[in-house]
Amino acid sequence: MPSIVRLIRRAVLLLLFSAAGIAAFGVAAAAPAKPATPPAEAEDLADESTFFASVDVRVVNVEVVVTDKSGQPVPGLSAADFELFEDGKRVEITHFYGPGVTGGPAATGEVPGPETAPAPSSAEPAPLRTGSLADTPEGRLQIAVFVDHLSLPPFARKRLGESLQNFFDARTGRNDHVLLAGYDGGLRLSEIPPGDSEALRKALRDEMDRPARGLDASAARRRVLEEIQRASLPSGGERPDSSEMEAGSVESGIRLYVQQQNAQDRQTIAAISSVIDAMSGLPGRRAVLWVGGGLSLRPAEMLIEAFRRKYEGTPLQDMMNTIEAFSDDTTTKIEDLTQHANAQRVTIYGLALPDGSLGVSADNPGEALLPTDLGRNEEFARTFAIQIAAAGTGGLAAAANADPGRFLNKIKNELTSAYLLSYSPTRAADKKFHAIDVRMRDKRYQIRHREADRDQTTDERMKERTATALLLDSPSDAGPEANPLDAQVEIEAERPGKGNTVELALLVKVPMAKLVLLPQENVHEGKLRIYVGAKDGKDRLSAITIVDAPIRVPNESLLTALGQTVGVRVTLVLRPGAHRVAAGVWDDLGRAEAVVLTQYSPAPAAIPLASPKPPEQDTAPGAPGAL
Repeated sequence: MPSIVRLIRRAVLLLLFSAAGIAAFGVAAAAPAKPATPPAEAEDLADESTFFASVDVRVVNVEVVVTDKSGQPVPGLSAADFELFEDGKRVEITHFYGPGVTGGPAATGEVPGPETAPAPSSAEPAPLRTGSLADTPEGRLQIAVFVDHLSLPPFARKRLGESLQNFFDARTGRNDHVLLAGYDGGLRLSEIPPGDSEALRKALRDEMDRPARGLDASAARRRVLEEIQRASLPSGGERPDSSEMEAGSVESGIRLYVQQQNAQDRQTIAAISSVIDAMSGLPGRRAVLWVGGGLSLRPAEMLIEAFRRKYEGTPLQDMMNTIEAFSDDTTTKIEDLTQHANAQRVTIYGLALPDGSLGVSADNPGEALLPTDLGRNEEFARTFAIQIAAAGTGGLAAAANADPGRFLNKIKNELTSAYLLSYSPTRAADKKFHAIDVRMRDKRYQIRHREADRDQTTDERMKERTATALLLDSPSDAGPEANPLDAQVEIEAERPGKGNTVELALLVKVPMAKLVLLPQENVHEGKLRIYVGAKDGKDRLSAITIVDAPIRVPNESLLTALGQTVGVRVTLVLRPGAHRVAAGVWDDLGRAEAVVLTQYSPAPAAIPLASPKPPEQDTAPGAPGAL
């Protein structure tokens, strides 16, 4: 802002936006916001427009892992060794960072994000920026470990805990950000302060001490196989028998098992998606390490095949058809998860630790009905779900029951030796997925990278950043520039809402001098966009409410207005109880943003005054009232 702004006396007057009319100095009123729904209830109420940030150049960052034939990372490469394509069209590499890469003449030590890239000169292309990825803000690692206790076998916990601790001891640096996510039907998020190895050890110990329930599904599946084994076959005679009734009971058992397993798998996928959302507002490289026993893409397939083999050659065989298994296929859910991770630029790594109970063994009472091929196919299907998500995002997955530490060490080496390639799309911004392809000039090497990218609207990015601040209980940025707008959020009032809810009146404030106003004929105009949400005591998030706040200041009032504060009122509808409240602020013209937090604690309920006791009276025997 011009230096004169710092000399202007700051007035006490607060410019408030309200639905009632135009505030002082011609500041336009914000449209009244619909109250947000309580956490974990209805869908977002805001009318989100397709609204992209006004930037000179959009920059897309692509993390690339290069290995030789033995699977070892390849250091020392340059931008000339790569070719980068979007939707099959070659694009220019504008930034190149990696291990052992020295900074070029134009290097600044920073990789511009999608909102901060400078405009190249129209006379000549911008020079290639190079440098060490470890020295850039984008080199900071944001890694979340998602531990799926519902599928994790108990015997894997000790080895897994030790391997994860060794991985982080060797990998994490002072600036690496670790998020530990435990899932057992409910999602727990633990944010580990960067560099705090003791806090990380304690969080890992606590998480590994939780019950691993991976054998629950195995036990349920075994019970179904036992029912198949015990069921009698048709006698073939004219006399009726119980075989058809028993087959019907087995069929019902299979369908119930599949229904429960499908529901569990979909809930697990939704939990992983929530972890990706929590990371989406964080700067730097983002990775999710998915640990568990895997997901069954088609949980009905193995049991239906066992049923059909049991009744092969009888009329009962066709009670269940193999095509039915594909009606409960969760592959599309995994593919949706992969696309979601690509849109948030999150790489998924997968460590599958199956329980190994699906093959033929003395412990498997259904061994006569479950030949080796069925057990192996199901085991493969459980790990294949993780492999789909990892491959589509440029990550890596493996089934490593015997030695999870070896696989984690491979991930550590890849995270340390990755390259970052950046390009600026010349196409118009849109919400479509665009295919990304990276090719090596030296065909001896193998490469991995995410398969697609999608432009984010400002609304999407700010909603994610606001949600991230709520989930992690802190703004996603740190340091003195974390709140460049000097934004504040205050709780003005609370009142009972409809049903068992509370209406919370919030005031989001931003100093006018921090905003960019453009001169028009008679006024100076600006544009604020506010994003507000809340998290309750059970870590359930409300929908993010979006409020537009256009600003119009008459020219003759500009100097006075610059010393004042803009305020935007928003009402949230919450469940009873304490909530964490976050407000994101986006200055569209200044391309500046901030997220601020506050805590809401319900006002203590008024305690009714007790009626005064009547004075005690001595009552003589025989008097009225005496016993």
